[in-house]
Amino acid sequence: MTRPKKSKKARQRRCPPVIDPVTSLMDEAVQCLSMGNFERASYLFQTILHKDPQHAEAHIGLGLIAFNIGQLYDAAILLSRAQELAPNNVDAHRNLGLVLSSMWRLDRAKECAQRTLELSPNCAIGHMLMGTILGYQGQHRKAIPHLKESLKLRPGVAEVLNPLMTAHAALCEWDDLDRVRTQLLIQCEQRINAGQKTPVAPFHAVTSNFPTPLITSIARNQALQAGPGSIYPSRKLDRTPEGKLRIGYISPDMYNHPVGLLMAPIFEKIDHNAFETHVYALRHIDDQVQERIDSAVDKYHNLDGLSDQQIADYIYQDQIHILVDLAGFTNSGRPGVLSRRPAPVQVHYLGYPGTMTRRLVDYQIAHPSRVTEEDYDEALAFLPETFIASEGFPKPEKIPTRIDLGLPEDKFLYSFFGASYRIDQEVFSAWMHILKQVPNSALMIQNGEEEVQNRLRGYARAYGVDDSRIYFTNWGLLSEHWHHQLSDLWIDGWHVSSGTASIVGLWTGTPLLCWKGDSPQSKTAAGVLTGAQLPEFIASTKEEYVARAIHWGKNPEELKELRAQLQQRTTQMPLFQVERFTKYLEQAYSQMWSRFEKGLTPKSFLVGDEEESKQEAEKPQETIAQAAS
Repeated sequence: MTRPKKSKKARQRRCPPVIDPVTSLMDEAVQCLSMGNFERASYLFQTILHKDPQHAEAHIGLGLIAFNIGQLYDAAILLSRAQELAPNNVDAHRNLGLVLSSMWRLDRAKECAQRTLELSPNCAIGHMLMGTILGYQGQHRKAIPHLKESLKLRPGVAEVLNPLMTAHAALCEWDDLDRVRTQLLIQCEQRINAGQKTPVAPFHAVTSNFPTPLITSIARNQALQAGPGSIYPSRKLDRTPEGKLRIGYISPDMYNHPVGLLMAPIFEKIDHNAFETHVYALRHIDDQVQERIDSAVDKYHNLDGLSDQQIADYIYQDQIHILVDLAGFTNSGRPGVLSRRPAPVQVHYLGYPGTMTRRLVDYQIAHPSRVTEEDYDEALAFLPETFIASEGFPKPEKIPTRIDLGLPEDKFLYSFFGASYRIDQEVFSAWMHILKQVPNSALMIQNGEEEVQNRLRGYARAYGVDDSRIYFTNWGLLSEHWHHQLSDLWIDGWHVSSGTASIVGLWTGTPLLCWKGDSPQSKTAAGVLTGAQLPEFIASTKEEYVARAIHWGKNPEELKELRAQLQQRTTQMPLFQVERFTKYLEQAYSQMWSRFEKGLTPKSFLVGDEEESKQEAEKPQETIAQAAS
């Protein structure tokens, strides 16, 4: 018996639906991407492009994978291509903006954020991106509405609070700052307890005066999130055939940047008969400082735009004995490289004032005036005399006068030269008290933003101080113009103190008064003054800081005598003895490597203390193998 024939309509109903193979591949690729299976997702996106080279969303997917693994240049190329293929695709513009922002290509990133918001005015990520970029560009007032709109659209996204906190701090909006900062403190505690990545990076926690124990917890949290941990097999590294140690320096700041300026003369003074020096530049900017560094080191590697894995591979293949990180948790640092452990001994120096955790480094190079062991997970290599040295700065052809800057010639002039976020309510209150106690005095603050100037003048009036006694200048870089010489006494901020700027000030003979502080970031100026052998300008308490400022304001002749002594012995200070300082660094590296060769775990030590090293060698020691077991 034959089955009855079905109608054509019935046969069509029973036919399975036709599934577009590209759509199926795309669905699986997106799912793999969301689950972090980048290898499978990449294969699927590439398969799609083989079938359809004009597929914009596949380009976006590959761009996101490249971004997530740190291949920023590849990500930018792929997402730019997606933009060309689909000019109205919000994802293409938004994600390219995120990549370019990470690469510090801020003008182009801003264009992407603007186009994102034109296409999708209610895109929360688009508003956060725009607000963050404007903040990076110093346009904090314009940034705040975008950040608040992002929070309104997605109230639970704590990451928006970080740039919002930064904006309020830069504008000296202290009530708003306290409110947002309190929210972030709570969010950080909750994320840490849940084992999730904190919404604030360690560097922003430092500059926002978070409690030191919380900063340490945030650093540990982000160190765990930074990368997979050690991925290379252990190996025995001998010195070079010439008996040299290979020292690698990794930094995004090897150009006309405070770190580059400080390191260039050190690279020139290093004993090239004992050390082979490599620089791994994470950001390459052609200028005179970069050229100087390139000429001074044995090998300069431009690794701009490479992923953490690619950079780590370079370092591992170069057989670096000691890797020195100069960025830490700052904005362009690469803790993911450190996480992979491409060198047997890893060290942090200079860039970040806080623990990098032992997961990322073995040692931090420091000075007792600036750090204590309880604030750090890693071992500390304590330098004698100073934590940094500078070769000084060329004197400008013309130094402005007080008349040039509209400053009073007949008053004792206090000054502050630092970013506005370092001016908090507590230290500003102290400054106003000082001015009231020294009637014939004024305060000069370096800041060119009219809104901040008006707000600080308003605060002065609220404290009962005539705002005409507050002067603002935006003359330019201290190192180029030396206009801080016009002040009688530089009174530093408290919770984040001055670093490179204070070195410039001392070189030009300008006295600086600081409070030693109770955290690494508040002790930087004290460390500089220690290197200058000027303990009389380091106050151990806030009350002592205020009392000294008042005393010298009322007794300017005494301060003039101290200033004359400062100017006479500047070049003899350890702070300005680069060659001697470099020898201490070399000793630190040698002591670290000696301990490693003996199979001993990293332990804090005083550089150059031969007696301590001898006693240490005679005691039973825990080896690296024992520690691991």
